[in-house]
Amino acid sequence: MAVAKGVISDTLKKRDENIRVLIKEVKVRNHLTNDQLANALGISKSTLVKRQADPGLFEVKQISRLALLAGITPERRGELV
Repeated sequence: MAVAKGVISDTLKKRDENIRVLIKEVKVRNHLTNDQLANALGISKSTLVKRQADPGLFEVKQISRLALLAGITPERRGELV
């Protein structure tokens, strides 16, 4: 059981890091501030900051929007979560 928990934990950590990298990519590629990115995602800046700290809180539609803004094809978007 401990092995399974470790694998799940590692998977979640990797997902969170992938989302953090995705956010940075979107901000750089599109020259966005946190305010602008939050607006593009349809959330407040404070919500964005909370979700950047804990990427597991992002909704699938927001991750999909991030992927779109980063130019990631729909086929590859499933790899992000």
